[in-house]
Amino acid sequence: MGLSAEENQRRRDDERVKYITKNIRNADSKEDYVFISYKSDDWESVLGDIVYHLVKDHGLNVYFDGDFNGHNPLWTKQFPENMEAQNCLGVLAFIDDLYTQSYATLMELLYSQAGCQDENTYKYVKKPVIPVYIGQISNICDKSDTGLGVDYYDDGTVNLHAADEKELFEELFETASESFGILKNTRRPYKKEKRLSKQLCAAMCREVISSIGANDNLYGAGVTLEDIVNTIKNQCGDTVFGLPDKTEPPKPTGLQPTGPQTATIREMIKIFDISTLKKDSFAKLQILASGADKALETSWCLSMFELIMQLRMRNQMQKHPD
Repeated sequence: MGLSAEENQRRRDDERVKYITKNIRNADSKEDYVFISYKSDDWESVLGDIVYHLVKDHGLNVYFDGDFNGHNPLWTKQFPENMEAQNCLGVLAFIDDLYTQSYATLMELLYSQAGCQDENTYKYVKKPVIPVYIGQISNICDKSDTGLGVDYYDDGTVNLHAADEKELFEELFETASESFGILKNTRRPYKKEKRLSKQLCAAMCREVISSIGANDNLYGAGVTLEDIVNTIKNQCGDTVFGLPDKTEPPKPTGLQPTGPQTATIREMIKIFDISTLKKDSFAKLQILASGADKALETSWCLSMFELIMQLRMRNQMQKHPD
C-alpha cells in the first residue's frame, strides 16, 4: 500500500527531501551517481535521516523518484532509464520487511541484476547493490496480493498502466530465472500461482539479495554513515561523490533576552538539576549562556541572562586586571 495523500504531501513539503530533490542526478547528467531504492513508507528514515546527510555532508550524487506521484504513469520507463544509464554506477537499497513485500522495489532489484544492458555491446550488465538494512527481515507469511498490475489502485482510481507493470515484471522474471538462475526457489511457485503474493515477493527479494553477495550494512546497529560511505566507494568508486555542502543550516532565532523575567519552580526543575546548581552555579550558568540549545530558551533561563553576563565580565576582569 502506498502513502496516503496527506503523508505524500508531508514528504513533498519536508525540507530535507526538498534539498535532495534539488540535487538529483539522472541519466542526462554528466556526473556519476547511485540509484536510491526504497519503500515509500520508509521515506522519513531513508530520505530524511540517511540520504539527506549522504548528499549534503558527503557529496553523494543520487537519483530517486522525486515525482512523488503514487500513480506516476512514467514510473516503468523512468526507473529503467535512470538505472541502466552508464553514469549510474550502483544501487543503494534500503531494506526491511516493507521493502521485501513491495513488487516495485523487487522490480528495481531484479532490473539491477537482469535488466541493464550495455548500450554498445548489448550485453547484460549487473549493477553493484549496497544493501542497507533499516529494519528486520522476517519470514513473511502474508498471502495477500502485492497489487502488481492491478486494474484499480487502493483509492479506486484506474491504473492505466497495469499492463506495462505486468509486462516489465514478466520480462525481468524470465531473464532473472532462466538466464541468470537467480530465482531458483520461487520460479515454479510463481508460474503455478500466476500472481505475486507478499509472501512470494518477499521470498524473491531474499533470493535476489542472496545472489548479489554484497556486504550487509545494518544501519542503527553500530554502523555509521561513514561506514556506508566507505562501502559505496568500494562498490561504486569515488566518482559518485562530489563536494559536500559546507553551508550551515539556518539556526533557529529563538527568544532574545529582554531583561529579567519570572518563572515557576516547576518550569525551573524541568531543565535544571538543583543539586548541580548548588554545587557549581557559575559552571552551570555558563553552559546556559550559549543559547545554542533551543530547549534551554525558557523564561527562567532568559531571566538569568544579566547575571550570567555579570559573572562572565567579572571572570574576565579577574583574569585580565589590566
